[in-house]
Amino acid sequence: KLEQMAAIHKRLYSNAADFRFTFVGNMSAEELKPLVEKYIGSLPAAKSKAKMVDDKVRTVKGGVESEFKVKMEQPKVSVFFAFVGDSKVDVKARMTMTYLTQALRNRYTQSIREEKGGTYGVRVSGGTNKYPVEQYVITIKFDTNEQLADELIEICDAELRKIAEEG
Repeated sequence: KLEQMAAIHKRLYSNAADFRFTFVGNMSAEELKPLVEKYIGSLPAAKSKAKMVDDKVRTVKGGVESEFKVKMEQPKVSVFFAFVGDSKVDVKARMTMTYLTQALRNRYTQSIREEKGGTYGVRVSGGTNKYPVEQYVITIKFDTNEQLADELIEICDAELRKIAEEG
């Protein structure tokens, strides 16, 4: 809920003691040091590390469809699917997710991009989450035009069903 966002932000970012920072780029330690001192050194840090708190917020069950329309100079349709479900989090689940997302990415590249010419590319990502509950997450995203959107959505669904039914 939007009215809870400030309290959630404060809880998550009020203790940077166990944050991990990764710096990428062409910068010497001497150039980086004053920036770290200024921007990271000023973050609040307590002696205790943050603890995982289950706030009982869960992904909504069942299908949810949202449609937003905004007038654009170059009209487009952005499609986003998210699939979330219970899953044991172990090496097998992670490997299965890796192979599944690669297979879907390849199938969508062939069917949606190459055969239909409906988009520049389809982004498929997936993984497993251990906290607050063990689950899998798969997301599928692409942009297209209004004329092809429904047809490409059907292709996405058909590819998923084929894998679910045939392996």
